[in-house]
Amino acid sequence: MLTDTALRNLKPKSRVYKATDRDGMYVTVSPVGTVTFRFDYRLHGRRETLTLGRYGQGGISLSMARELLLDARKSLLKGISPALEKQREKRRVIAIKTFDTAMDAWFVNAKLADSTRAMRKHIIDRDILPVFRNRLLGFDELQQAREAMQATNLDEGEASVFARVALALKYDDPLKPAPVTESQILMPRRFDDRRLDLWSVFNRTQENLTQGGLRARSANGRRLQTRAVQGIDQNIRLNRALWLLADGMRQLKG
Repeated sequence: MLTDTALRNLKPKSRVYKATDRDGMYVTVSPVGTVTFRFDYRLHGRRETLTLGRYGQGGISLSMARELLLDARKSLLKGISPALEKQREKRRVIAIKTFDTAMDAWFVNAKLADSTRAMRKHIIDRDILPVFRNRLLGFDELQQAREAMQATNLDEGEASVFARVALALKYDDPLKPAPVTESQILMPRRFDDRRLDLWSVFNRTQENLTQGGLRARSANGRRLQTRAVQGIDQNIRLNRALWLLADGMRQLKG
């Protein structure tokens, strides 16, 4: 079992080597002397490794590593992969920073009237940023929902029903027929989206409705092309509605 004295006395060698502690935890010592706590475990028949942290100044102590090990073992008892949870936490932080930076850059460069800029910033500050900053976008829930959608297969009839409802969400005037058909918005733009799982159907529908460029006919029969959704508030509402539609179908099929 490791002690602080033993850790301080670990000397680098020409190759990485291990020194074991207890309960599956050990440290690796790199050729430059970096000591890192790790934990190996098996979950669902797969071997995984969790990096707990670096030992020493600017890192974590032996007692902190053992506390993190205890948390990881509790997660394993619930069937949760601590290594995957750590990766998801990193992605949450990156997503928040990326979104904030992108929004700031967009407002700097967007050619908008002052009133339009103020209105859109108000929508983002009120409805979007709180979700990212305070609730971290429910990242884990979204990830789990996406994985569940990928595991949910639709037959052609169910895909057509999804597309029909999606058209009604985009073109909600009951007196005017939609300018495009269900089969058009189900056409894949990428090879990977040719599958009939719910996630692929959702992606095809979402891209075709928001990006435009589909051959269409107006109510009086004139040929035209659908336009991309440009307004950020319209885009948000449509994407939210399509997501709720997909998640609702996932729950019905589950």
